[in-house]
Amino acid sequence: FRRVLFRSLNFYVNAVNELMKSESANPTIGLLICKDKDQTEVQWAFQGIKTPMGVARSEERRVGKECRSR
Repeated sequence: FRRVLFRSLNFYVNAVNELMKSESANPTIGLLICKDKDQTEVQWAFQGIKTPMGVARSEERRVGKECRSR
């Protein structure tokens, strides 16, 4: 989890809502996918932010040869 990416995500979600979203559409949701995250750091980064965003941890997985040929 890198806070600078979180701030960028907040900026882009708000920009999409202001510039691209129609009045009838639901608010844009930002999702930041990270290799590692510290829960306390994520909570502090989210404090005071009203933009709907989430942070998820993801593991890199390699696809086996049998899956690639499909």
